[in-house]
Amino acid sequence: MRIHAYVPLSTVPGPPSLWVHQDSENSAVVRWLPPEVIPPGLDLLGYRLQFGRKDVLPLATLEFDPEEQEYSVPSMHRGASYIFKLSAKSRSGFGEEAAQELSLPEEVPRGYPQITEGSNITCCSVYFSWLPPVLAERNGAITEYTLAYQEAGTSGIPLELRLPASENSFILNSLKPNSIYDVKIRAHTSVGPGPYSPSVQYRTVALVTDVPKNFTVKLVTKTTALLTWKFYDSRSPYRCTIDYSRQKVDIDARMTKALITNLRPNTTYEFHIACPDSSDGGPRLRAVARTAPSILVSKPELDMRREPDNTVTIILPPLETRDMIKSIYVVVVPLKKGRVPMRHAMNPDEIDLEELFRDMIVKQRHVRTTRQLRQVDLKKPYIAASFKPTTIPPTFTLGNQMVYNGFENRALEAGQDYVFFILAELINSTGTKMFVSSPYTDTIMAPDVDTQPTETGGDGLIWVVGPVLAVVFIICIVIAILLYKNSKRKESEPRTKCLLNNAEITPHRPTDPVEMRRINFQTPDSGLSSPLSEAAFDYESMMNHPPIPIAELAEHTELLKANDNLKLSQEYENLSTSSGADSREAVIVRRAFAYVLWLINGRPFHLGAAPAVRFSGGGAAVLKQSAGAAV
Repeated sequence: MRIHAYVPLSTVPGPPSLWVHQDSENSAVVRWLPPEVIPPGLDLLGYRLQFGRKDVLPLATLEFDPEEQEYSVPSMHRGASYIFKLSAKSRSGFGEEAAQELSLPEEVPRGYPQITEGSNITCCSVYFSWLPPVLAERNGAITEYTLAYQEAGTSGIPLELRLPASENSFILNSLKPNSIYDVKIRAHTSVGPGPYSPSVQYRTVALVTDVPKNFTVKLVTKTTALLTWKFYDSRSPYRCTIDYSRQKVDIDARMTKALITNLRPNTTYEFHIACPDSSDGGPRLRAVARTAPSILVSKPELDMRREPDNTVTIILPPLETRDMIKSIYVVVVPLKKGRVPMRHAMNPDEIDLEELFRDMIVKQRHVRTTRQLRQVDLKKPYIAASFKPTTIPPTFTLGNQMVYNGFENRALEAGQDYVFFILAELINSTGTKMFVSSPYTDTIMAPDVDTQPTETGGDGLIWVVGPVLAVVFIICIVIAILLYKNSKRKESEPRTKCLLNNAEITPHRPTDPVEMRRINFQTPDSGLSSPLSEAAFDYESMMNHPPIPIAELAEHTELLKANDNLKLSQEYENLSTSSGADSREAVIVRRAFAYVLWLINGRPFHLGAAPAVRFSGGGAAVLKQSAGAAV
């Protein structure tokens, strides 16, 4: 029969007193004292110390004699956190533990990442991977990597790419065929970058025109990935195969893109493309991408209580993870009639997002400019608006034809069925665009309403009022010019009036020299005024003496002969002064006038064969034939 001794708890030592201090850059001193309360009769047999990095298990274990109360820990890592646990030992075993933590400050990495040997090289791309610096040389948590590469033998600064700390592989694209490239990488902590790794050289293969190039993942959602590639010329193979996660998809390589569906959220996939019909037997190209995390974006709801009733308004859901979202898009999906099941039953992630973003328009506030945009398929899904997470409104009205951050909110087609969903673009440092989408709204038919473009602010008013003001300004200028010309015309009215009277008397240009003289040298009336002697010369005096008819010639001659031929003498004197120079024309006129005076005073006048007679001025009658005979 065995007797088991019962050991009460009081026989186990309590926790000792523990202190930990850093005494150099990479070492610390641990000190301790026995437990404050030791039960009577309890012998202290020693201590057990467990210590190490918090992120590395298991912890190191050391035992010490009862007399030892200090230990120095060497070769500690900068930027790491350590934990220390100490317990006292008795005959009953180890007692309660005392624990302390110590964190060493970070420094730049002392080591560099190690580029692995495995790689995948094509004519224009290189895939490689790396390992982070060894734990003892990291000097803190790795925050990012810097990848530097350049063509071997060239001078200048290498191209640098910054990659997140979560990445451990990368594909260099757009490289030259049959060329050698030097590649190196370094790690960063919060303090700064460490040293670069030794350069590793990769040689791209020779150019093959029927092999796809630039095989990349252009964008991802929670359940889909859009793969794209290019060919060097138009002689691309017809059939290619994409394999991933033990699955294969046959594709038409001429489409240069493929949408892979039914993926798992927040999962890394490795895609390979091969074209068996190519000339070299189908080299495999590789692309790696991670699908979007399963962020919940609630379903937008239709606002049925919105006023007025002829508008379509949706209630936008609140965002729970704004810090991860870059932009929010409102997507409109027209439903094709007669299709069963309805179009919106499909997952929004399966919409061709690349085609969706092609319809982005240049941001214009002028309505007439937006109406002249290129024609688009009205039955295709489109983005109606874009918002930042901090500026997203609680509600949004569809079809008001306004422009939101480069996207036009097109007018809805009356009688057409629509569904809507919210598309969120996430912040992603890998260069691959990442999206998450909400479920579709319920189906709604667009109301029959005469939508008119809505202008925001005062820009639209400027385009309406501006042309009107320009027309008014031009009219004012024309009126001012007309008023100015009218004032000038009034200043020159006397001379103009004289010329107009001349035009009434002589509607045609005369050829008779006597008639021309009567017009050009107008003799004054009985006042005997002269343009050479008086400033107020009456130019209308000649106009007041029309030609004398033949029947009235005799009576008019008697009037001129009155008072001893006074008026005839005055006319002759006026001819002498008005003629001016002794020109041949003046001599002819004076001789003809003298001959007429001789006819009037001394010889009879026969009317039988005489031509028409005209008198100018105060009675200087001139006969053409007589003037010729006088000459």
